[in-house]
Amino acid sequence: MKNTISAILIIYNEEKRLKKCLDSICDVVDEIVVVHDGPCKDRSLEICKKYGAKIFIREHVGCSDPHIPFIIEQAKSKWILKIDADESISSNLRKNLKKIVNNNNINAFRFKWIAEIRGKRSTFMSKQILFLKEKIYSVGLPHFQIETYGKLEKSDFELLHDTYEFDSSFELLKSYFKKDKKWGKLSAKMFFNFNEIPVYNCDLKKTNIKQIKKIKLIKNFPMLALLIIPLYSFCYCFFKNKFYKQGWMGFVLSLHVPLHSFYTCYYLILYRFKIYKI
Repeated sequence: MKNTISAILIIYNEEKRLKKCLDSICDVVDEIVVVHDGPCKDRSLEICKKYGAKIFIREHVGCSDPHIPFIIEQAKSKWILKIDADESISSNLRKNLKKIVNNNNINAFRFKWIAEIRGKRSTFMSKQILFLKEKIYSVGLPHFQIETYGKLEKSDFELLHDTYEFDSSFELLKSYFKKDKKWGKLSAKMFFNFNEIPVYNCDLKKTNIKQIKKIKLIKNFPMLALLIIPLYSFCYCFFKNKFYKQGWMGFVLSLHVPLHSFYTCYYLILYRFKIYKI
């Protein structure tokens, strides 16, 4: 098979942002696969059809990540480009995408993830979105990204994130509290029903994948995980990845994953002790 590319998108009523995303990828990928998280209530699917997308409507979950193992299965190309509706690839990345996947020594790529709020452009984050399909695996838990068994390379090409709805870092922080509480409840429910967690190309009971230590800690010792994982995640972002150099913005962005981990452990504990019903 030649180095074909499937773009995969998991969306939920995204008509305001979809066109920009799809315009950025339509001419450089070989197929577009879309999963809609539950029934569509706007023009999202109509827009996707105009780009020739292969569309699947699945049961509403309230988060994109649990759908990832399914959508990877539907993609037919040799390479997978995982992109969100509020993202677009830069013109430079567009020009070089086909050239990038012809690199036989690399199995996945991480690109600069660019966000802009009130004219302030953050350039200190990155995100892995391009993968050789035969080398990837996925655990369908919120905040668990696609990973590779192979070699990952960081690149200076840019992935652009649309943050038009946020007037300030404070608005972004408020959205994190709301979103991470919701996703934390979902994650706790999935950990509680552990055998039903969707996966692609891995087995949570047998494998030693990258995230398995975190998964086992949360599953078996949620109280201990509540004390360890949020603090570790924050310090890893804020200090190890040097988010502190971005001031208040870096602090806010460093809280996203820790907040989700906190709520996951918190609600799992409530479920275990039957204080909170699933």
